[in-house]
Amino acid sequence: MDIITVLGITWHKASAQDVLLFLGVLSIPVGLIAIIKIIQKMKYKRIHNTQLFLFRLKRMGLSNFQIKIINSLVEILGFSNPNLLFEKTEFFEGAIGRFLAHARATDESEDSQRLICRDITVIYDKLYYHTRFKKPLKGIQDVDEEQLIYFSPVAGKVFLGKITSRDGKNLFLKIFGSPGDLADAPVKKPVTFHLFRVGDAVYEFTAPITGRDGASIHIAIPDVVERREETRHPYIDVIIPAQISKIEHLLKEKEIAELEQALEGEKGKQVPVEDGAGSAHEEESEEKIPCTIYKINDYEAILRFSQKLDFNYPYYLEFTAMDFNFKIKSQIIATKTVDEGGAVYYTVKFEDMSPGASHILNKYVYEHL
Repeated sequence: MDIITVLGITWHKASAQDVLLFLGVLSIPVGLIAIIKIIQKMKYKRIHNTQLFLFRLKRMGLSNFQIKIINSLVEILGFSNPNLLFEKTEFFEGAIGRFLAHARATDESEDSQRLICRDITVIYDKLYYHTRFKKPLKGIQDVDEEQLIYFSPVAGKVFLGKITSRDGKNLFLKIFGSPGDLADAPVKKPVTFHLFRVGDAVYEFTAPITGRDGASIHIAIPDVVERREETRHPYIDVIIPAQISKIEHLLKEKEIAELEQALEGEKGKQVPVEDGAGSAHEEESEEKIPCTIYKINDYEAILRFSQKLDFNYPYYLEFTAMDFNFKIKSQIIATKTVDEGGAVYYTVKFEDMSPGASHILNKYVYEHL
C-alpha cells in the first residue's frame, strides 16, 4: 500500500513481513557485536585469572620448572580458571597420577623421575599446607600425615603417594595414579622409600610392602629413618641495598701471649694463653661501603660494587630483610668484573651469624624461591 504525502511524494507502507525482515537484518550485526563483546569479556577474564594464578604461584616462591609442572596439571584437568586448583587437594592428586604415568611412559630416567617427585612435593606443600620450617626427624613417628613419599618398586618406575594413616605395624600410603600401575610391585620384599621435607632434608627408609588395597599400599613401619641430603636453597634473585665494612683485626691477648711465649721460649718461661679473643682488644671496622645484594641464599651472597675490595680481610655485611637488621661476618671467595659501568661482583661466604639471623634468613630465602 502506497501513501501520498501533501508534497506529492509517494511512500510505501511497510507490511508486517517487511518489518520482520528489517528487524531480522538489523539483529544480525547487533547479535555479532554482542557475541564479540561476550568473547572479549571471557578472554579478559581468562587472562585476569591466569595472571592472578601466576602471581599467586610466584608469591609462593615456586620455580619456573615447578610452574611448568602446575600448568601441565591445569591442562590435564581442563580448568578454564586455573585458580580452581587451589580449592581441593583431590584435583592436584588426580592430575599428578596421570602426569607421572606419562613421565614413566616417556622413558624418563629413574633419577629424573625422583627429581620430578621432589619438585611435586615442594609444590604440594606450598599450595596446600604452607609449611615453612620442619624440625629434623627422629623417627617415622615424627612424619606428618599428608607427607608425600616416592619410591621405585620396579626398576625404572617411580611412584608417588601420600601417607593417609597408620597403625602399630603399618603405614598406609595412597598412590597417585591407577591401582593397576602397581601390579608388578613386589610384596614382602624390601623397597627403599624417599621423603623430602621442605626446609629440612631428604630422608630414606627401607621396608617391605605388606599388602595392597585398591589405590593404597601397606608399608611395614621401619625401625630407622636415615637423613640423607640436607636441603640447601639455591640463589634467589634480589635487589637489596646493603653496606659492607672491612674488619681490621687488632692484636688480641692470645696473639700477644703467643708472641711473648715465643720471645721467652729460650729462657723456658711459660706464659699462659687464653682461648678465644681477648676482651681488651676488639675488632674494629672501617667506613661502610654501599653495595647491592644481587643474589643470596642461606650461606652466600653475590654483591654488586662500583669499586674493588681487598680479598685479604673479612667484612661485615649489613642489610635489612623481613624487618630484621642483619650484620653478618663474611669472607670474599670469588669476584667477577662486568663491562657495564665498571661494575664488580663479589661472592661472599657467611662465616658468622647468630641463630636468630640464620633462622630469619633461611625463612626469607625459602619464601622467595
